[in-house]
Amino acid sequence: MFLWEGDGLRLETAALPRDQVIAFLLARGFDSDTAGAIAEEGCIFRSAIGSFALAPGEGPVSVSLGDWRVMADGQERGLRLRETWAAEMARRGADPAAGIALEWALFPSEQSFGPEDYNWGLLSFALPPGTRFDFTFSWRKGQSEYSRSFTEMECSP
Repeated sequence: MFLWEGDGLRLETAALPRDQVIAFLLARGFDSDTAGAIAEEGCIFRSAIGSFALAPGEGPVSVSLGDWRVMADGQERGLRLRETWAAEMARRGADPAAGIALEWALFPSEQSFGPEDYNWGLLSFALPPGTRFDFTFSWRKGQSEYSRSFTEMECSP
């Protein structure tokens, strides 16, 4: 598990084993081939994002997942966001209801948090199983911008 608390943000994240990802997706109506492909391609982490130690009237804390970066094998890339997964599910011909379930399990691409606000969901790092990577996340608190990194994260093997 990786945890950051400071400068208004709290982020907790941990890799989900592929069998748990597959079971989650099967329970939401995905066929086994699509569920297996998502688990193989997704590098899915369960996560909690929210504000940390904001005083009333301070903030908000805002995140834009499109700005978050992954560095693996010497290459930088972004996360796989709701919008990217939606296009991929349409391309695969996935059951629309299952696609909506995945969409709602993933974090919104943009989100703001007031004092004591938080959200739980999934982050997709779009890397193969077992890949080690560094992850840089950023946020705004009021007019200030912040950035931190977790190193040596690993997709479930």
